[in-house]
Amino acid sequence: MKPCELVTYVTAIACFISETCEEEELPIICAMLAQLKETLQTMIAQQILCNDQGNLRLEKEVEEIELAKLSLFDENETSHVKNMKLDFETNQFKKDAES
Repeated sequence: MKPCELVTYVTAIACFISETCEEEELPIICAMLAQLKETLQTMIAQQILCNDQGNLRLEKEVEEIELAKLSLFDENETSHVKNMKLDFETNQFKKDAES
């Protein structure tokens, strides 16, 4: 919808309400529409907050997974280094035994 179309629709609705409602009813209708606006803004703000919190939780979970991967890598690397050291010591023992 183009901006001018939206303004035209809102103006048409306002004209319709002012022509079909009693003058005494207009203030309450205005108050109801103001409440509707505030309620929608509250709902939108709540959705944004929930999405932001959800995104923060997701980011934290991803970070924890990445840290776990790094930790696992470090453990594997340590294990690999231990195996290399053991292989070296075994080979050194064999060389010493042959000498």
